[in-house]
Parts: sequence; structure tokens; C-alpha cells
Amino acid sequence: MMQKNKKQKIIITTLVSLILYCLVVILSSLSPLADLGKNANQFGDVGMWATIILGLLFYLVPLLLYLLGIQTIRYVMAVFCGFGIIMALSLVTFIPIISKIMPEISIASSIGVTIASILFLAINIIWYFVVFSRTRITM
Repeated sequence: MMQKNKKQKIIITTLVSLILYCLVVILSSLSPLADLGKNANQFGDVGMWATIILGLLFYLVPLLLYLLGIQTIRYVMAVFCGFGIIMALSLVTFIPIISKIMPEISIASSIGVTIASILFLAINIIWYFVVFSRTRITM
């Protein structure tokens, strides 16, 4: 019973992380930050959709393998989660700095990306506790 409950928590936490990842990508492509570089993802373009599809693959394929019973895939998922943490930390750190340096980009216009990045960071940290916590099995 405990293992099933833990598996459900892992699935839910992973899917929430996936949703927040997609939200960060979409909000980033909608913000004025998307106008900063020629390689930035614009909302609705091929780059944005490719980023979302790649994210879906990096989340759903390991999750499917985990559901099929391959327990060691959690370590691969942990590496991907680490990349998510690095991405979220980068966004949380640099969006306010860029908004301050460049007057044409206001903090107000980037606040959605910053909040979504903070939530994405939090859920990825929580993910580690959910996946690698020790559960007591009582009989």
C-alpha cells in the first residue's frame, strides 16, 4: 500500500513539474524577453513547440519506464530534474537583472515568467524529496 502511494506521489509530482515546465516555456515566449535574441522562442513558432515536445519526451519517456517497473530510471529522472533546477534558477536570477538593465523590458511584463520559474524551481526540489525519501513499511 505504501509503495503504491509513493508511486502516485512520484507520478503527480513529475506531471506538475512537466506542466510548470511548459508554462515557463510558453510565458517566456510571450514575454518581451523573447525579443532579445534571434534564437529566442517566439510564441507559436516552431522553436517553442520543439522545446515543449522535447520537454514532453524528457518527462514522459522516463516516467513511462518508471511505471513499467524500472526503478533505476529515477536516477535519470533526477538528472533531468537537476537541469530543470538549473534552468529555473537561471530564470529567477537573470530575468529581474535583465529587466533592470534594459529599460524597454519592465519587471511587470516579466513577472509571470519569474513566478512560474519560482514554482518550477520549488516543485523540482520537492520532486527529490518525494522520489528519494525513505518510507517505512509496516506489516
